[in-house]
Amino acid sequence: NGESLATNYGSHGMRERSGSVNLTQGLHEFRIEFFQGGGPHGLIFSWQGPNTPKATVPPSAFYVTSDLVPQANHLIHHWAFEDGVGATAVDNGSEADNLTLSGMDNTNWRSCPDGSCLWFDGNNDVAEVEVDAYDGNLTVSQWVWANTTAQSNYASTFAISDQAGSNASFQHMVSSNQWRLHNNQTKTFGDVVAQRWTHLVTVFDDGDIRQYMDGVLVNEDVYPSGSFTNVDLYKLGVNRAGSAYFEGMVDEVMVWDIALEDQDITRLRRTIIDNCTSYSGAGTEVASLETTFTVPNDLMDHAWNIYVYGKREGEVNGAFSLNVEALDGTGTVLSNNVSERKTFTTSWASQAMRMRPAAGANQFTIQVALDIDSTSTVGSLFIDSVVLRAIRPHMDWVNGSIADTAVSTGGRSFEWGTTYGQSLVADLLEDGVSGVKGYVYEPYLTAVGLPSTFLPTYASGYNLAESHAAANLYTSWMGVVVGDPKMAPYVNTLHDVNLMAVRPVGDINFNESTTLEVLVENLGMAPANGTLEVRAVLGNTLLHQSPLTLPAGDAFGSRTTVNLTITPMTTGYLDLKVRYVNNTSERNFGNNLQSLSLVVNAPPVIEDVYCSASSLSRGGYTICSVEATDDNGLTNATLQWQILGVNESLNGTSWLTLPMGPVSSTLWQTSLVVPADASLGAIALRALVQDGNNMTAIATVENVTQVVDAPPTWYGPHASGVDPPNWNNASFLPNKPSIGLLRHVSSTLTACVMDADYQLSTPPPVFMASRGEVGNATYVPQSAANLYCYSAVLSLEQGSDLEDVNVEVRSSSGSLLLQRTFSVDDRPPVLSISVESEDGAQLDRVVGNGNERVRIEVSDIDDPGTSFIGDITLQWPGGEPIQVPLDISEGETTALVHLQQLMIPLEGGDLQLTASGSGQHGATSTASITIPFLLTPPTVVLFEACDANGAVENMTFGQVATLVVGLVSDRPLQSSSTQLTQSGWAINAPAVEQAVWEPEQPPAACNPNGTNNGEVEWLYFRLKLDNSLVDGP
Repeated sequence: NGESLATNYGSHGMRERSGSVNLTQGLHEFRIEFFQGGGPHGLIFSWQGPNTPKATVPPSAFYVTSDLVPQANHLIHHWAFEDGVGATAVDNGSEADNLTLSGMDNTNWRSCPDGSCLWFDGNNDVAEVEVDAYDGNLTVSQWVWANTTAQSNYASTFAISDQAGSNASFQHMVSSNQWRLHNNQTKTFGDVVAQRWTHLVTVFDDGDIRQYMDGVLVNEDVYPSGSFTNVDLYKLGVNRAGSAYFEGMVDEVMVWDIALEDQDITRLRRTIIDNCTSYSGAGTEVASLETTFTVPNDLMDHAWNIYVYGKREGEVNGAFSLNVEALDGTGTVLSNNVSERKTFTTSWASQAMRMRPAAGANQFTIQVALDIDSTSTVGSLFIDSVVLRAIRPHMDWVNGSIADTAVSTGGRSFEWGTTYGQSLVADLLEDGVSGVKGYVYEPYLTAVGLPSTFLPTYASGYNLAESHAAANLYTSWMGVVVGDPKMAPYVNTLHDVNLMAVRPVGDINFNESTTLEVLVENLGMAPANGTLEVRAVLGNTLLHQSPLTLPAGDAFGSRTTVNLTITPMTTGYLDLKVRYVNNTSERNFGNNLQSLSLVVNAPPVIEDVYCSASSLSRGGYTICSVEATDDNGLTNATLQWQILGVNESLNGTSWLTLPMGPVSSTLWQTSLVVPADASLGAIALRALVQDGNNMTAIATVENVTQVVDAPPTWYGPHASGVDPPNWNNASFLPNKPSIGLLRHVSSTLTACVMDADYQLSTPPPVFMASRGEVGNATYVPQSAANLYCYSAVLSLEQGSDLEDVNVEVRSSSGSLLLQRTFSVDDRPPVLSISVESEDGAQLDRVVGNGNERVRIEVSDIDDPGTSFIGDITLQWPGGEPIQVPLDISEGETTALVHLQQLMIPLEGGDLQLTASGSGQHGATSTASITIPFLLTPPTVVLFEACDANGAVENMTFGQVATLVVGLVSDRPLQSSSTQLTQSGWAINAPAVEQAVWEPEQPPAACNPNGTNNGEVEWLYFRLKLDNSLVDGP
């Protein structure tokens, strides 16, 4: 509660200080501030209480309170930045709006005192999120750490919306080295301290704005309606305009949808950030409060009294004193009066000073000096009630203020400064006497008043002059009696009880105890002993009587409050008189009576209790109403209910309680929901209503509504792969959907029932189909209330016909619950084309040599092994399309088409292969590929000139030889020729069918049988020299 239990300034050796407090079982908040200077220090925290000896408080009893979030149920956003990595920051608040980080990477996640936090580089780092529009009370809290005070103006740590300068949004920003709150106006939090964590909080409370910095309220202001909280976007690290970026760290950003109170802000500030440091007064002057007082002309040249009150709170110490300078009209200091120092304590203490300023002073400079000890840390010093009074005759009751001079010099002068003994009246007045008779008669004793006459007369109410005259006809010097302080000598024999005020405490209700608080004081100097009575004016009925004793008026406790208890027995206006009846002598009876008028509240009256439904199925709800009236208006109503079976009576422990809300001043309503597993029977209601004075009324009504069994509603059956996958399990489906079942894929059938009192022990429904195979039904749990689902798997035979499938869902007893018809869809065959060599090796190009073939494979997933009829088209580059029929018989899946060697000229490019056709049930399919076609030159495997004798190395004119050429070519040869050349001259060698040797006897060098390759094409050319050639190669 903020109260200090014990303060221990420590000493050499351990010193114990203690305090006491009443606590209930549970968690309580304690704060211990321990300040350590140089050298070793120690702290022991102990407890003791009833049945608990003094012992050190164990660590298990403590819980760190820094993470207790105030008003947690209203915390809509909480970005704690404990993610550590990633491009988003998780929102742990109720709205769960995660921040998106831009311009950042994992290096922006930093280690901070409270775990992780987020670093902003001041260039382009931004965290933002769009939220649902909101306009209402708001509290924003964040910890900020500025890397430098040289931030860009408007660099913001928190901003709402993108509208710069708008009064409907705001931002926390840095401007001119200060933390500020800005919308279209700017309010300061405080100075920016570089590289130090600072706590900023802004509270928006119905137009009132409160700013807190490090837990301290630093500013309050009022803004017009609609300002600040038009929220649709949050941004961190940049201002609303997106032009000024913050350089530093941000942590623990929280947003509430209510205005937090001061104690909540204090709790937020408790996060440990840095160590407390001791306050030091070194190099600083004494603090002071100063004011100037202009002395009225009639009070110049007077003596004065001045006093001041001071106290301290918290861990601060020091002293205060008074200093009064007297100045003349030119401002010259004529005199200076300084009081003694008074040490601050935890209760109000005063420091007074009597002074006589220099003559001619017409102005005082009054200063209260505060000397704060250097060991002070956290707390407050208070100064109050600085009072300055001139010493002069007065009308106040001041003890011992009456004087009667008894020497002849008593009345010679009233002037200040007269030599003492020459102006006794003036001296007495300066010393504080408030009433004095002065005279110059002799003999002196004849002028002295008789005390036995004077004092009782003055105590009886006569003024001072009259009392002196009664005591002695030698009244005064010049017929003057100074002052009339209303003293009452011998008043300690009389008491004077004054009933100052009386008021009721708490509610004033019919036939209930009511407390009257009476403020009473004893103005007399004798103890009071009497009786306090409370009576009703009407009938003078005594409602209360109790004794009252008070000490003398100058003793502690002479003013107190007394609580009296009465019980009003009527409603409406009640006039009372509170009277003190004395048992001992009293000086004044006129202040013994106080009157007051009360309004006694009558209890509320319940007119009717009912529900809108006469019968209600289990799992259903109805609206129940309570009609009631009250003279002060109803403030709360609750409804209790229970279900009574046949021949059952009300059970006091079985009531279920529902809160009610007001519809009008006399009608309250609530929703009553009967659980699905409730028993059958009649609902009984008990209504409780309460008025503003906490008076209640109760009414019980039976047989209000009958609880009956709830009817079930079935939905489905839903087929996976056919019906929408996002079916909500509780809506009707078309009888025959446009999409059909597939024979190669099993489909899950789902049927659901909406039944408020459905029992899972009921046997599951049975799924049935006109063809195919249906599995057993299994239960599928649902998140929706009162919804129960079952599923079974339907499998159709592959290769079966396309006839429609009828699906039924029946109860375990055979009753039809659901029925639907499904068509059956046919999947077309899938073709694949590839090119391979004659031995089956896969090819990635073709050369058209006649040794290549095309492989066509067909797959029909729902009609496997069925026949396929179609065509394949071959399109050679530079050639005409060639169509080849396809006929894949039942049970087969592959067809091979030989690529014949074309005898026509072709071009380089791609060979296009396209296959198409139809399978079972007329489903068609097409596939095509392209494969590169390469034009390759012939390869020479033998090139040799021979005659019948063998290889020819040299030739002579007239000699005939044969050139044998062996070629391997992928494509047919278009032409061939041979020439004999010498020195640029050439002669043709014609092709011949037969060599110059016998076919059966070829020379070894030109023997075609020596080449194993059977694909070689052999050419022969006749060689014969003519006269155009000369000797040489």
